[in-house]
Amino acid sequence: MGLPWHKLSRKKQNMYIILMAVVLAGIITGIVFLVNMS
Repeated sequence: MGLPWHKLSRKKQNMYIILMAVVLAGIITGIVFLVNMS
C-alpha cells in the first residue's frame, strides 16, 4: 500500500480501512450483479 501510514492518526487509519472495505465490497457486488445479469 502506498499510503503514508506513519503520517496518519489511528482514527484516520481506521477511516481509510473502512473506506477501502466499502469500495472493495462495492466492486465485488457490482461484479456479482453483472455476472448474474448476463
